[in-house]
Amino acid sequence: MDNEEEIISPCVSMCGLNEDGNCPGCGRTMPERKIWKKENPDNEWKIKNIKESVERLDQQAQDHFYASYEFKKKHGLSLKKYIKMQEKG
Repeated sequence: MDNEEEIISPCVSMCGLNEDGNCPGCGRTMPERKIWKKENPDNEWKIKNIKESVERLDQQAQDHFYASYEFKKKHGLSLKKYIKMQEKG
């Protein structure tokens, strides 16, 4: 990898498939999720994929995604996982 900062996975721990076959948390398709895990795409692809995936979400889901993704970039885990950890004590 070059000297660019790594783009972390857009997973915000709200996984599933909606009626369109996209994740309701990040908007990615199953094939896109597999590319992130298995193929080690470059940052250009990652940035483009995040933009395209989030555009598939409705406004409320987009707002949640951006808040949780910023939290994840700052703290290293999704907001949902952080809340679960806090609840466990």
